[in-house]
Amino acid sequence: MRIAFIYKYFPSLGGAERVMTVLANEFVEKGVEIVIYSFQQELDQPAYLLDKAISILPLPDKRKIASSMNVDYLSNDLIKNEISILLNHDTISDSMLLCKKVKEKTGIENIHLELFDVFSKVDRSPAMRMVGIAYLGIINKNKYELLKETLRTIDAEWRDIRNIPELAFDHNEILVSSLEVLRKRIKETDLLRNLYPEGFTMPEIQKVYESILGKTYDRRNFRKKLLSTGMIEETNRVEKFSGNKPAKIYIFKDNIEDRNVF
Repeated sequence: MRIAFIYKYFPSLGGAERVMTVLANEFVEKGVEIVIYSFQQELDQPAYLLDKAISILPLPDKRKIASSMNVDYLSNDLIKNEISILLNHDTISDSMLLCKKVKEKTGIENIHLELFDVFSKVDRSPAMRMVGIAYLGIINKNKYELLKETLRTIDAEWRDIRNIPELAFDHNEILVSSLEVLRKRIKETDLLRNLYPEGFTMPEIQKVYESILGKTYDRRNFRKKLLSTGMIEETNRVEKFSGNKPAKIYIFKDNIEDRNVF
């Protein structure tokens, strides 16, 4: 993990500088790589003892820290050094930070993510005040392969939702909440569109609904109910299965309103 501190004046003398130094040193002790960016250095050497592993890098534009020149420089340098950052002009929902984090942890790219909750209990982390912003995504794991080629992804694995170990902090609570939200959203929205962008058969989509909701449905009633919502439509394509009649392929309609499926 790499973290960047961005400060107007550093090295310099003051309370904020002392706090930043203490935090940076503690992060280094925990194995985190730290870089400090600033555009003006008031002192030749840090006023407070700074770990030698920490780099201090100057920003090119000395006028203001949020200038376009500095933003471009930071964006390129942070990406190059695999440091995640949310800049002033980014939003939580569309920042490259999201996809980058998923790729860092799993090796998986190009998936649809939706914000579903914010976890902000004061005591959720014993180390420091932390706010967790949680996202929900749905993919077909048979079409993706977890990459275990880096230290960040070597332990990545698929887990049955019924067999989750004890996780750090409040992550088990977040996982339980995400499952509740997933169940609600597949009943009220077209979230499963992202699972079948090219279309699906009724048996396929019914199996997904049953797996997530933990229920079983009569085949004919399921088909009738899903069609009655107006969320899906037939295509002119079919899929052939060995020993069975060809199955029609359906797709989710565009620009549909949210509604209750079950």
